[in-house]
Amino acid sequence: MLSRAKVVLLVFLMCLAGVVRAQEPSDVKVVLQTTDDFVPNTITFEVIITRVSDHWDLWANTTLRLEHPDLVATGGFDSLTYTVDYQNGSSELPLQTYDPTAMTKYAITPRIVNGRISITVFGPDSSDWAFRLPDAKRSFLLGRFVLTAPAGVVLRDTLMFTTPINYYQAMAFKMDHDSVTGTPPNQNVWYHKHDNVEMREEPSSFAGPPRQCDSNIIDNFTAVYVGDLVVELAFTTNCELGIEGFIIERALVNPGDLSNLNFVERLSYTTNSALIACPVCETGHIFSGLFDGVEYRREVYAYRLVAVMQRLQEHRVIDTAFVRIPNAIVSGAYLLENPFTDIATVIFNVDDRVMLSASVYDLTGKKMADLVDEQGNPIINKEYTKGAKFRARFLAASDAANGLYNIIVVANPVDDKSIEQQSRVVLKAQLVR
Repeated sequence: MLSRAKVVLLVFLMCLAGVVRAQEPSDVKVVLQTTDDFVPNTITFEVIITRVSDHWDLWANTTLRLEHPDLVATGGFDSLTYTVDYQNGSSELPLQTYDPTAMTKYAITPRIVNGRISITVFGPDSSDWAFRLPDAKRSFLLGRFVLTAPAGVVLRDTLMFTTPINYYQAMAFKMDHDSVTGTPPNQNVWYHKHDNVEMREEPSSFAGPPRQCDSNIIDNFTAVYVGDLVVELAFTTNCELGIEGFIIERALVNPGDLSNLNFVERLSYTTNSALIACPVCETGHIFSGLFDGVEYRREVYAYRLVAVMQRLQEHRVIDTAFVRIPNAIVSGAYLLENPFTDIATVIFNVDDRVMLSASVYDLTGKKMADLVDEQGNPIINKEYTKGAKFRARFLAASDAANGLYNIIVVANPVDDKSIEQQSRVVLKAQLVR
């Protein structure tokens, strides 16, 4: 048993060590860092312990106080609206429920106290059960914790140790022996199974941004005109980590000034659930069924895809696609047989929905017949949707004279009957019998 004089001396030495601790090398480094978190009103953080001296190898206990720099001036965390929780299974320490009468493992208790986060770790009663770090520079995860703010509150991923460090932060290690007198191998060794000895800690903290997708977010972004002044938009994502949703913006392109595009929002995840992302998914999926109506034909539109990052609502431009809106015309028309004997077949494309008429005239301008569609019906003011390789036929009468004929196809946009928008195609066909 220690004499009274030795006890007084030991207490004096420990007090002296506490006075000069700031000038002595550290025994332990404690690192506070934020980690993956995709919920706006939470901060997920870890506490990592690293042994940096040879003075100890058995972990005892700790008390840490943390605060948020944005809230210090207003009194810190309100314990009625903020909570902090330990994430089960995250600590490398063996854990048990706190028991003041018998501790063989560790108990971790996070709380909000006096506007600060308080993390208390209670250690086992004896060094026989203490967690051992056999080598210097060895680290372990003390635990992962989640701070939850009131709904609607978005916090920066920044936490820090409360200062002064040596007042608010405390750590200790357990001793299974203490060499007091003599020199090896004749050293006197005293065993104190329950001693917790103060550490010289070196706390540090940093805010690690939440893990997010890199620049390879999407495979492709396409804008395709589908007719009737409607553009279909689609894209495929490779990764959606940290992305809350997508916004699609549109600008009318001035060919003389491509650098000055005035984008306006057209589709948004806030009003269209098809654009909501999966912020915890490292893989992507296909976004389709997205449509936008435009105002003008014969113009080029630019579409810009924007990802909204969940933390701080950062808008990140991902890609831009261009699409030309055609006029509602008949295009690519040609005769399948020319010269022909009885039937002349016209193949044609329709670039948008039109009302179409097709007739045959001789060289004097006399109308000979109407062309018929594939069902044999006369093509007179018939509606055609956007499409390719339609067929129309001229069935020459048995008494039709040999010679040249004009096949005239006239189309008007369904949504615009003005003569300026009319499409007119003339094909010359030669009848030979």
